[in-house]
Amino acid sequence: MFIPVIQRKTDSRSSRAGPTITGMNKRPSSPVPAAGHADHGQSIWHGIRMRDVLAAPSPDDDPRAIRIPVSWADDAAAALAALCTEMATPPRPKRGRAARPTPFGHRIDAVMAADRWIAPLDEAACREGLHETLGASLHTMLRDRRGAAGVSLWTGQEDALTPPSFLINLPAFYTRTDGLDVAALGQAVSDAVLALTLAVPSARRLAVAPTGLAALLDKAGLAYASQEAQDTARCLTAFIRACADHASAIMARSLGGGEAASSVVSRNLPASCPLPGLAEAARQACETAPLGGLRHRATTAILPPQIVESLLGVRISGIAPGFSPLTSEGTLSESAQDWLLARGLRAEDAIAALIRGESVFPSADTAARVAMHDAVAPFIHMMEARPAAEPDKDAATTPIRSAQAEDLPARRRGYTQRATVGGHTVFLRTGEYADGRLGEISISLPKDSPTARGLTECLAQAISIGLQHGVRLDRFVEALALTDFGPAGTVEGDPSVDRATSIPDYVVRHLAASYTHQAVTPAPVVEGQNEDEDTIAPLLPLDLPHDVRKVPARSRRRGLRLVNG
Repeated sequence: MFIPVIQRKTDSRSSRAGPTITGMNKRPSSPVPAAGHADHGQSIWHGIRMRDVLAAPSPDDDPRAIRIPVSWADDAAAALAALCTEMATPPRPKRGRAARPTPFGHRIDAVMAADRWIAPLDEAACREGLHETLGASLHTMLRDRRGAAGVSLWTGQEDALTPPSFLINLPAFYTRTDGLDVAALGQAVSDAVLALTLAVPSARRLAVAPTGLAALLDKAGLAYASQEAQDTARCLTAFIRACADHASAIMARSLGGGEAASSVVSRNLPASCPLPGLAEAARQACETAPLGGLRHRATTAILPPQIVESLLGVRISGIAPGFSPLTSEGTLSESAQDWLLARGLRAEDAIAALIRGESVFPSADTAARVAMHDAVAPFIHMMEARPAAEPDKDAATTPIRSAQAEDLPARRRGYTQRATVGGHTVFLRTGEYADGRLGEISISLPKDSPTARGLTECLAQAISIGLQHGVRLDRFVEALALTDFGPAGTVEGDPSVDRATSIPDYVVRHLAASYTHQAVTPAPVVEGQNEDEDTIAPLLPLDLPHDVRKVPARSRRRGLRLVNG
């Protein structure tokens, strides 16, 4: 059985109430870490080939020079640029000399950027006698892309509402030859709890966040929607939770503040899982986990996508499933290649299947996401809300029938209405079914332009098709009544409509009066029409009396005065 142990050395200072470091928002006075710790990072990264990249946090920002390992993708450089914006400021030139800008003159180095938050934690751990090589362990995790601190530790900006976080990249602990490195995973979780505790001593909620579950399952050849994948996720999160609680109990004994209780139990674990040794390690870790005396009320979380994941090479965050086996360039993704390798398939066969519209890759629907969420929820303190389940497809629903056109009889009844709208002649013809229902219309404008005639004919065809497919006439009345464009005006020759705001307005209101026998939509009121002459307001900006004859002539002359301009 593996139980993560935080390295401690006998020292009377270990009984003090807390570490002297007060938080990561206080940086060392010098950008170079103190002697004795500066070589830690450089020695861990010795032999790693580096490359220089011009990258920016966003397309709108100026690119900065970033030095990252050769094996890291360019998006890792962009993430590092966003995390270390203050490090890109060039040094002040000496008096009398101007700084010469060079493409890689003032670069952000990944090793030095990481050492800015690792070195203070290493010093605090040694000072408290908690861990003699914490800095080397954290550098090793980042070098191997197994884990890294969250954004707050990189930027030094604490958020009172967000707990400090540490990301654990699950697929980095798995190889096809050795399987899952359970011991290294447990030690990484223990070091993460120690680092977060020293970084923010006042925090009672930590977020040790496993990520990249889908990539781990692909490496192991497990379909995301399978029961084996859910059992693996359950054992993984239970093991991480037990290791985190064990480390929190050690922090409580060393630094004080042990009040919280653990609720992780082994009865929720499956009897076995496909990864050798994981189920037994998870069961023993849960059985030996402390029942109380924890320093933190929460230690584990499933976080939404984080910018730090780009440094670890994570493509699929948290416990989310993979969406596509192809990259944006049209090549197979790394997870897809791992799946094929685990299944003994060739990439050529997979691409050929994709071209044929088939797929050799497993798919995960909403039900699989819900099942995975339910599998890990008992062992995680903080995680996103449960995905909404898909509606039951077998539930009784009213079948939707496709609209069928009802043909008109070859010889049909109807009528022709001649009217003028604003001086424009309109011929409206109708065609009816045997029961008197309206089935088609035709609109003719004999004296208008070809454009107007064509548009009205198209409108008549559209209304006719809708009527023959079951659209009610009142729907056309609601949509087209009072549409306002020319020609418009007084309607002559049709007693059912007095005025119309357009030809479509006249047509639908006439049809409504003839076939629905409902009240015709009232015509809009035009200013100054059919009004009593005594109620008409004057057009001049003067308050003139209604009866000018009652006003004496001398008074009227005083009201108007001729001014010589």
